[in-house]
Amino acid sequence: MNFPKYDGNIHPDEWINDIQKYLKLINNSNDHLEIAISLVNNNISLPTGINSFEKLRNALREDYFFTIFQNTNKRKLQSLKYIPESEGGDTSKFISNFLKLCYNAEINNIEEQKYYLYKSLPMSHFNIIESEFLEKMKNVNSTNELVKEFEDFAVYGSNLITNESIVALKHIASGKYLSSVEGLRSHDRQLVFVGSPVPDPNSLWKIKFDKKSAAYTLQHVKSDNKFLGISFDDYESNFFSIRPSKMYPKHTKVNCDEKIFRIDPWIYQEKSRNYWENDCDCSRNYRTNNCHCSRNDRENNYDWKKNWNGGWEFISGTKRYVIVDSSSSVKALSDVKSKDQVYLKSNDIINLKITENYNNRRGNRRDYFLRSHDIQFTMFTNGKDERFQEVVCHDERLGGNDEWCIELIKKKNIGP
Repeated sequence: MNFPKYDGNIHPDEWINDIQKYLKLINNSNDHLEIAISLVNNNISLPTGINSFEKLRNALREDYFFTIFQNTNKRKLQSLKYIPESEGGDTSKFISNFLKLCYNAEINNIEEQKYYLYKSLPMSHFNIIESEFLEKMKNVNSTNELVKEFEDFAVYGSNLITNESIVALKHIASGKYLSSVEGLRSHDRQLVFVGSPVPDPNSLWKIKFDKKSAAYTLQHVKSDNKFLGISFDDYESNFFSIRPSKMYPKHTKVNCDEKIFRIDPWIYQEKSRNYWENDCDCSRNYRTNNCHCSRNDRENNYDWKKNWNGGWEFISGTKRYVIVDSSSSVKALSDVKSKDQVYLKSNDIINLKITENYNNRRGNRRDYFLRSHDIQFTMFTNGKDERFQEVVCHDERLGGNDEWCIELIKKKNIGP
């Protein structure tokens, strides 16, 4: 094997150290220095009188080719960008390349190394990871610590759940995953249950920020445009009522339905009033009793599919979780993130909260929480009766049955 010549594209110290090792392995004579000098490129002028490797080292460092080499490596550091594995990158190779560039440019000051590493952060969600990076690097005083903290930071970033990522929700108490099956329906609603002890296609959900409701939707991946939510199907005394669970009347049915809607009950009243006063040809006094424009007819003038809510919040105690996104709406939410707001990560234990989309009889909007318990229901499917573990919402005190572990299955890349 022929040892490469020195041409100014390698650090002099590295080249001399390598050639000394190489010559010791292949040649036991005393002409190592002469061999090394002969391998210096003719474009590099060496002074006379070099009689040691130390003098050769100094001569190469003083040559202008070495200045160009250092400046080139500094520019490479300035343009270096970290790409996480979820976007095709390699953290190990990145760190190796970063340290090599620092060595070549002779950047040994730890604060300067932090600066170049900081500049390498991806811009896709820079405002989110910046504070986490600065916090981790605050007490770093050596290159070894720098590498360790950056690896921890890379793990943190890889676990962040981004907008439109695919997730699974494991019920902590039972160890089973929140699921739904296309075609498994009751009262014209697609049923939701906890089923498999491992994630499967029926337990995958796409998480997405909904701008109109300022909440998050969970779209069932395997179903056609179906979202996790609760029903408001009855109309009584000018107020919508939650559709109850059969087993627990105080609990609310959870199902999959078409896109999230938020509706004000007074819209119904206005629609109904217009219908009565303009479209009904019966006398006003007669309308209230035996009018052929029956209550069902009047209610059919209203789109009942909109009495449904699929906008969720993710909380744990006083914490409120937000997800990473590059859209302006979520960035704005992130920019004003309070101490109680944290970014949602894979394996976080959370409660899922949904709020009534109208003021109830008490003049407020109740919060409901997603729960599963040991109660099962039977449905005829695939030619036989099958049992499923029920999922409901409730407005009672939170407990172990209300805890869910969110697991990142596939991250949505959010651009450079």
